[in-house]
Amino acid sequence: MPGQVLPPPIPGATTSYIAGVQQGTYPWSYLGWSGATPAIVAQLGGIQATPDPVTGTVRLVCWWPYTSALQVVRTGPDGVRTAVRGAYPITPSTATLVNYATNPNSVSTAGYVPGTGSPTLSLITRTDSVGGQAVRATIASSGTCEVTVPQSLPGGQQVTVAVDMQFSARPSGCTITLAWNDSTGAALTPTAVNLSANAINASVGQFGRQVVQITPPTGAATCATLKVAATGLPASGKVDLDRWMLVQALTDGTYGDGDSTGGQWTGTAGLSTSILAPVQTAVDGECPLDVACYYTVYAPQLTGGYASTPTITLASNGGAWLTHPASPSTPVACRPYATPTLTRKISQGVFAVLGRNNPVVVSASTRLAPSGSLTFDAASFSERDTLLGLFGDGSAVLLRAPADFGLGQGMWLALGDVTEEPGGRPAWSQSRSLVCPFQVVDSPAGANSLIA
Repeated sequence: MPGQVLPPPIPGATTSYIAGVQQGTYPWSYLGWSGATPAIVAQLGGIQATPDPVTGTVRLVCWWPYTSALQVVRTGPDGVRTAVRGAYPITPSTATLVNYATNPNSVSTAGYVPGTGSPTLSLITRTDSVGGQAVRATIASSGTCEVTVPQSLPGGQQVTVAVDMQFSARPSGCTITLAWNDSTGAALTPTAVNLSANAINASVGQFGRQVVQITPPTGAATCATLKVAATGLPASGKVDLDRWMLVQALTDGTYGDGDSTGGQWTGTAGLSTSILAPVQTAVDGECPLDVACYYTVYAPQLTGGYASTPTITLASNGGAWLTHPASPSTPVACRPYATPTLTRKISQGVFAVLGRNNPVVVSASTRLAPSGSLTFDAASFSERDTLLGLFGDGSAVLLRAPADFGLGQGMWLALGDVTEEPGGRPAWSQSRSLVCPFQVVDSPAGANSLIA
């Protein structure tokens, strides 16, 4: 470089220097002079929101790999952000997994290697409910059909191996074998699992999910090979393989890859390992009706770790809902009888002054939130009891009404004495009206804690 002072020559070494052009911009710790730039995989999360007008809720699905907690926030049309009750935080139920299969979903035969029996490899189309493709290994003569499966499994932990497997005819046996190397590259004793007779039967003429657990030997650093060998097949016998799952955990073998919800590929889509974040679900029963909003999931351990949904609208379809803070995912449908008269009180003092015609007034700087009275119709004793149960512990409840009711995006109501009125109906009628005086209050942190 211009102005650079060259170091003194190394004894016995060349005095020539070669300058190279840096490709891209990296932190110095990621750009070694003696090796290639390591692969850097951004570990991203996501969130999906699905309005459900039938239940008055928004169903949320969110994920983020390698995090101990997530926070979900709803942003309304006014830009106000509100924590979603029950999802702030939400704790992942399981750990993040890595599927170490590098061609898990049979996008091609890449990485598969024929073994004993010299099977011919091809792709077939699955005709079952799973669909997609599978890798087929076909032997010409009767005997063993062995295939090496592409993977990049490390050692050190117990492994769950799962695969959809199908035999054209019943083999006499089937073995899944993992060969291991230590940190120096020396071979260790392979570990193998023989499928039981019942497991084999489940894969004859149909795809059956085979799940086995394998413990690597002490000192295992990497898995050298993963082989499947079916013995005793007839001539033209076939073994079909698909949806590989290789994880360092004890699981039920449920399939996942970078295209699954919560998954991402670490390299080429379909031909690399994949990170599988645990998928969390939540139900928001406090979303305002008939207005646009969106949801954001945060990974609080990360700077800038968040993802948002597109804008969604939860349609009211003319209905209103009441939500209790102890059960935010199960709002109750309600029928307000009439638009309430709203009173906005103010704390105010009027003081007469000796010798003056007009008194002076001292007022608070703001009026209180509205108060009034609402009447809810109940068409049956069951509806009445549901509403009374909702009001029973004295907690504030959230009333969400259609936008054209003019009651805003939702009102938290502290209810006073609830009066049950038959309204002059016949004795045999189950219809009732519940008259509820209320005061609009702030959103509570939770249900009423003063419960006997």
